[in-house]
Amino acid sequence: MLYGFGGNDGEPGSGIGGGLFNRSGTVSLTNCVMQNNSATTSNADFYGIVVPLATTTSLASSPNPSAYGASVTFTATVSPSAATGTVIFQEGSVTLGTGTLIGGTAAFITNGLSMGNHTITAVYGGAAAYEGSASGNAIQRVNRATAAITLANLSQTYDGTPKSASAITTPPGLAVNLTYEGSATAPINAGSYAVVGTINDANYTGTASGTLVIGKASQTITFGALPAKVLGDAPFALSASASSGLPVSFTSSVASVARISGTTLTVVGVGSTTITASQPGNGNYLAAAAVPQTLIVSGVAPIIITHPQLTSQGFTVEVATMPGFSYTLEYKNIVTDANWSVSQKVTGDGTTKILADTTASIAARFYRIRGNEAQGSNLFIQQLPVEWGHRR
Repeated sequence: MLYGFGGNDGEPGSGIGGGLFNRSGTVSLTNCVMQNNSATTSNADFYGIVVPLATTTSLASSPNPSAYGASVTFTATVSPSAATGTVIFQEGSVTLGTGTLIGGTAAFITNGLSMGNHTITAVYGGAAAYEGSASGNAIQRVNRATAAITLANLSQTYDGTPKSASAITTPPGLAVNLTYEGSATAPINAGSYAVVGTINDANYTGTASGTLVIGKASQTITFGALPAKVLGDAPFALSASASSGLPVSFTSSVASVARISGTTLTVVGVGSTTITASQPGNGNYLAAAAVPQTLIVSGVAPIIITHPQLTSQGFTVEVATMPGFSYTLEYKNIVTDANWSVSQKVTGDGTTKILADTTASIAARFYRIRGNEAQGSNLFIQQLPVEWGHRR
């Protein structure tokens, strides 16, 4: 609105004119039409004062609430709609951005708001013939965004150490809390465990679930070859080990050749048998592949004789005996004879025994020792050298 006054030669008068002007002061207009006491005068000087129009500004946002990282559009509406210029969007004293008025509205788009409530205002700075104005506070709520979790390393093998799953997030790099059957402690033993991954971040939320499977470990048995044995050998301990550290058990395929109690093997007969070492596994280990070894048991060893002696009372000799065997001292008077006669018989018990011939009264006599199992099999004979015979 322009209010004016003027006249010729500085005479008072009144009139109304129009032209270009601004809000900061007065302008001098020429070639305008003045009304002065009902007279019309051209080319009069005219002085005017600009009075700017009042405006109002409102603010809206969309979407509201929004998710962290999502774009939010703030729209300021200035009335009257003919107003021109710039609107500043602020959070407190911080300028977030600006927008240019077009048809009475200005917009600003951002995706940089943190999680929580934000108090936003729109400030219109005014323009030619329009006063500035500010909106009231608008509350923009930003919620945590949903992040995706992909659980990995869900298939592992027992080795005695804790087994943890891993998590990959979208967007990447977010912290994830993992639980196993509700516990934060990673499991050790073989089995299946329910896994839950939960985003731990101020701006994101999200969960994922899966199953961690810890498989049983394999194991192997070390069991070396068995030395040949002779019937009558003392019982001995079998030795084998499993890579798992679990105890190894043994079986004999032929009980009439070898019998096993725990890890102790006792030879009981002549022949061969398969000694098998096995480990059945447990909650953390698979059964090991059985390892067989062949044990060969031969007839008894030659009879061990010592200290043959010839006295006036006869002939004696010492014999190292074995349990379960009998030992017989036999003789003949002519070395070429086919038949032998019994002088003395003893039962073995693992000690050294003396066999004697107290009837050696003839000029010459030759000896042998015959042994056999109690069951009557596995006959073995040890004939003394000829020089162990005697002549009188």
